[in-house]
Amino acid sequence: MNYKYHIQCVYRHLAFRLSKTTNKQQPSKNMKNIKLNLKKTAKAGFSLVEMLVVIAVIGVIAAIAIPNIGSINDSAKAASAQRNAQSVASVLNAAAAAGADLGGEGVTDSESAISVAAAGITVVGGPFSGKNFTTGTVDNAESRVSNHLTFDSANNQVSYTP
Repeated sequence: MNYKYHIQCVYRHLAFRLSKTTNKQQPSKNMKNIKLNLKKTAKAGFSLVEMLVVIAVIGVIAAIAIPNIGSINDSAKAASAQRNAQSVASVLNAAAAAGADLGGEGVTDSESAISVAAAGITVVGGPFSGKNFTTGTVDNAESRVSNHLTFDSANNQVSYTP
């Protein structure tokens, strides 16, 4: 479609309408502005090259960002394992401070410490008698949580190491 031809036709039509109302044969200043505006609108839009450049830039950004998503998931799992290990150590040490014997409850290593903390320890005797210390379920996926825990049977204590 020939835009120049359409612009000229519209320009002539508007010039004719304005000349009838103003009784002038020459186009007015308003007509010149209308002509300029019509030319601008005919050129508006994106070219194919511009669209391809935008798609290429988006592709490059995606290629940079996608590999980082996997490392973000790994670091989130590691942080979750550290928080779970801290929780297990806190609960078991609180139970030991309240009078529970961790060794007598079956805590021998970090794996058993996690299962005992998830099941809960009920203190027998003392001011905390009948109180239950538990973490709830702990996901020990790939033994990440147990890597941060050590059991010291001499001190009846579970240690957290980041």
